[in-house]
Amino acid sequence: MLSAGPAAASPLITGSEENHARLCLDYSDTLERIAANCQAALDMPGISEATQFDVLLTLAWAQYEMDEMSAARDALNQARGIRPETAGGYNLDGWLREAEGDLAGAEDSFRKALALSPDEEAYAGLATVIFTQDMARAEEAMGYLDLALLLAPEYGYALREKGWQLFQTDDYAGALLAYDRALGLDPDDLNALYVKARVLLSLNQPFEAIQLISRALEQAPESAFLYMYRAMAFRMQDFNMVALASAEKAISLNPELTDAHVEKARALMGLYRYGDAVAALQALMGTEMDNGYSRYWYALALADDEQYEAAGEAIEVLTASEGAVGADFELKAFVAMALDQDDVAQEAVERALSLNPELSHATYYKAVLAVRAHEVQAGVAAYRAAMELEQIGWAKKDFIRELIAAGYEAEALALGQGESAAREDAAQ
Repeated sequence: MLSAGPAAASPLITGSEENHARLCLDYSDTLERIAANCQAALDMPGISEATQFDVLLTLAWAQYEMDEMSAARDALNQARGIRPETAGGYNLDGWLREAEGDLAGAEDSFRKALALSPDEEAYAGLATVIFTQDMARAEEAMGYLDLALLLAPEYGYALREKGWQLFQTDDYAGALLAYDRALGLDPDDLNALYVKARVLLSLNQPFEAIQLISRALEQAPESAFLYMYRAMAFRMQDFNMVALASAEKAISLNPELTDAHVEKARALMGLYRYGDAVAALQALMGTEMDNGYSRYWYALALADDEQYEAAGEAIEVLTASEGAVGADFELKAFVAMALDQDDVAQEAVERALSLNPELSHATYYKAVLAVRAHEVQAGVAAYRAAMELEQIGWAKKDFIRELIAAGYEAEALALGQGESAAREDAAQ
């Protein structure tokens, strides 16, 4: 929601409505009391048309911020019946349309507001709906946010929206700067605390994220999302018992939060309780929470529990769908190799790497399959490529065993000795 109140014109107050109108238009009380004073001013006899317009627009803003969208729309329509063409009216109409999901209509209203008067709220609204409609227009949206902040450098909503858009376009450093500015203005800004924590998790900084989440939970102790990200942060530090408790708290607050169920399962997997992880995710299959994310982790939990045939069936549903991603085919290759279905694994590896050439495990599986096919040089090259993408801790010993099993003892020795020499050179 917006951090500022309505940008109403100076009221023309006359007669007995003066006190209620002034309290309404001052916009400094609770939203409920503001709305009550606005309504009381409207009920007074002798209210001037100019004051009636300002009071109606202010009432609409208060109702909008209280999520009373239908009432806000009614009040705005009454205000626009008095003055149809005002920047304030178009501005609020844009925000209401954004809340209603009419993004194209909202964009049109914000542009009309700006044509009448440059305003930071309208620029921020325009940026929001442009980005929400099409992330390919991110540069255009960012330009409007910068204009909003040029007009109002301490406009909290614009700073938060800038941080969000930068986060969504993977500019984590820029997002942190924006959220730091927002928190510098208001250290208790709940939205900024929440999303900055998510940015830190994306940067693999879970300890710092937990501190922000803890501060946010002081304000929103019943937030399932905060507990879910708290679970993620603890899991990333291998504090799986605490992560499990946080995930279960999130589920108790919102049983339909799919990500919380996945976090519970991942914490259980971190505790080597694979059967319990399978059961936790199996309960989601066939429900509205059965999606690509939950099914992937269900298949992986089955594989970790060495239920490879069931894992293959679960992952096949994903890879047969139009929305399948490289990681789905990577997991399919792993399961197929465990079932000695190297031809299926080879096809899955090729598909995975065609979708995402930087998948380290898929590249490693390519190396193993090449050795099994007696293409040893291609296998060693793929192994080195996988290690450049990610240092997979268990892969070296596993790959050496594959080389030896295929009859390539000399190559295994050369690989082992070469890596040992490389480590010695690096240490000197």
